[in-house]
Amino acid sequence: MAAAAAAAHGAESRKVITRVNEDVNFGEVTEKNIRMLSVLNEHVFPGRVFPATYSADVLANEDFCRLVFFNDLLVGYAIGRHEPEASSVSVTQVGVLEAYRRRGLARMLLDELASHVQRKHKGVTRFVADVGADASPATAALFKRAGYLPASPGSSVLTKHLV
Repeated sequence: MAAAAAAAHGAESRKVITRVNEDVNFGEVTEKNIRMLSVLNEHVFPGRVFPATYSADVLANEDFCRLVFFNDLLVGYAIGRHEPEASSVSVTQVGVLEAYRRRGLARMLLDELASHVQRKHKGVTRFVADVGADASPATAALFKRAGYLPASPGSSVLTKHLV
């Protein structure tokens, strides 16, 4: 019963934009589901402290954020920040709950984020992700599989140019 109520609440609190298959779909960050994103964040990055302005910052950039639902459960997200002076979007976070990793959801999120931004913001020409020198090899590999390339040899800054 509780699972059905949670699924019903999940369906009401998001707008489905893209359905990949019967199990996976993507949605927007809204005022109705921002709290769910905050809770998810605490589970994906345990112990990490997010600023008090986190929710407001995400909502201010809602066109540059995507959520992934697996069987109507929120399991991951990709968050970007628009950099209009550079005609780019900086990908600041990508996270998927541990139990749902290794299913290609993070890669699908990055692809969906790029596709969504291309549809809504024709002026964006590239995506940028600074994976940092201390990033796991899996993080760098994820972005490379999604078409991001080093900005310069040996750089932790990866870019993806949109066509």
